[in-house]
Amino acid sequence: MLTRHKTLLAMISLLLFFQGASLVSGTETSQTGAAQAALSSRVGTYDQLVAAIREARAASRQRVAQAVEQEKVREAWETGKLIDEHVLQHKERAEYGKQVLSRLAKDLGTSETELSYMLQFA
Repeated sequence: MLTRHKTLLAMISLLLFFQGASLVSGTETSQTGAAQAALSSRVGTYDQLVAAIREARAASRQRVAQAVEQEKVREAWETGKLIDEHVLQHKERAEYGKQVLSRLAKDLGTSETELSYMLQFA
């Protein structure tokens, strides 16, 4: 059940990623200049410097976590797409898809259920 929730969250993340990518393109450079100006005005004292660095590091960690999650979504989609294309090439053999999932699960060290969710996601 937990894996199914993760898959649903991954699908939502993918949708948000693509939606966000279309909204952000073109505005990134103007925001960078404004952000740098705001940063430099906040670091008058040592305590402000420490606070600003902590804030920058926390924001960086959040962006890294988001990027990792988005890449996991992409990996799940690509994996499912590859499996789907392979199984479609061998559609004349009715049980082939089940056999492929079982064998892949063993060879990749994952579960058939996880691969099945990836296949549904694609």
